[in-house]
Amino acid sequence: MPNSYFSKMSLQSGFGLIELLVSISIAVLVMSVVMFNQKGSNSSVLLRSQAYEVALGLREVQLSAVSANRQTAGYRNVLGMYFNTTASTKGSYYTFLDTGNYFYESTEASGFKRSNLDKRFEISEIRVVNGATETPETDISIMFERPNFDAIFYTAAGAPAVASAVEIDVRLKGTTGSSIGAVRTVEVTRTGQIIVQ
Repeated sequence: MPNSYFSKMSLQSGFGLIELLVSISIAVLVMSVVMFNQKGSNSSVLLRSQAYEVALGLREVQLSAVSANRQTAGYRNVLGMYFNTTASTKGSYYTFLDTGNYFYESTEASGFKRSNLDKRFEISEIRVVNGATETPETDISIMFERPNFDAIFYTAAGAPAVASAVEIDVRLKGTTGSSIGAVRTVEVTRTGQIIVQ
């Protein structure tokens, strides 16, 4: 009896070829699902990081504007950040020291910086929000003036924007606004709050 038991066990042990192929197929399917989800998750994390980088830049400009740092001609008056959605500048934004017209000019960038988003991202849309009304704009200057933390919005030189907030969309290139997780919005309120949505 013991001999017949061991002979049956030896016939039933191990994997057959079909069982092995099924196991490998299941493992490949699970790995492909995990890899696909990982890619989407990485893009979402990078997008959030880019939006927070824009918000941090705005916060630094705000703090620098209200600080008591001296320039050669006296205290800083107005510091700002300029955003534009035209094709050539969608991936960048500018920090500037305003010379009096409350809007960015290329000569005002002297000593300040152009910041670039990661090449996979862009500033896709700018909206001026006033109550329930949202107006799209191609460019905006967001400025801060000592001693207040309040934001000042201009859509052109000498053209203040009547707004309670400005929203700036940072988007993964090649996606639409309806794609889940494809857009992060940086909102700057009139009172100087900077929020990433």
